Amino acid sequence: YENLTCVLWCSQAWKKGLSGLFSGQLQCKNCPPGTRLGAHCTSSRETDCVPCGPGLFTEFWNYIPNCLRCGACSDHQRVVRPCNGTVNTVCECEAGFFWDQHFCRRHTECKPGHGVKASALCRRTLR
Repeated sequence: YENLTCVLWCSQAWKKGLSGLFSGQLQCKNCPPGTRLGAHCTSSRETDCVPCGPGLFTEFWNYIPNCLRCGACSDHQRVVRPCNGTVNTVCECEAGFFWDQHFCRRHTECKPGHGVKASALCRRTLR
């Protein structure tokens, strides 16, 4: 029951933007974006947060033991913003392609006598 209460409180606190995790009677601080949990807090020590290494990130305040792996752009995409430790890679389709749920698809050519009204630009954040 005690663990269930902690999980429920922590989930609600995260949704409200509060930081911290209860460990018994201790309220442990979360780790800031760009870091992960290195060691839980104790009565004599704060939470130990470790920076994410190259190719890894955490975007939000967290209490997770491992950073997330940065995403890579797929076929017919280019990097708009590279992963930098606190945000994942942002990709967009190359010219002549559009984002269709899971990948970039080539635009179709207009029939004679028809044309494009407005050019679209689509971006995708990898998660």
